[in-house]
Amino acid sequence: MLFFKIFHRSYIPTLFEGFDISVNRDTNIIVNRHFSFRQPQPYSNCVEDIGSYNSAFSHVFVDNNIKYSQSFCYNYCFQRVLAERCGCYDTSFTLMKFVDRPCTSFRDFTCLLSEYEIFARENIVSNCSIDW
Repeated sequence: MLFFKIFHRSYIPTLFEGFDISVNRDTNIIVNRHFSFRQPQPYSNCVEDIGSYNSAFSHVFVDNNIKYSQSFCYNYCFQRVLAERCGCYDTSFTLMKFVDRPCTSFRDFTCLLSEYEIFARENIVSNCSIDW
């Protein structure tokens, strides 16, 4: 199996995005590009300038010229879970390290996969409050 992701250069893909492709088989892939924009307050709960917040989370976007996305928030939340429960960070997403040790051992990967299954099964929206 191959794992496949396509993303815009200003977007950081997460472990929650992409799909598997079987090897030695014909595979057709159709790609669409979609943009959506939300109006800032008072028309929604969105803010126009994420840099107006002074927090570690908002600085990740500003300092790395990354556009905010919901999946990025979920990955941020998952990295916090890994740090707390496994004591390591996922090396595929290095912008936010809550601990200094990457997940590299068999024990780390076992913990990472176990926590990912739990994270995906639970209501991740309610468990991912972010201090702006």
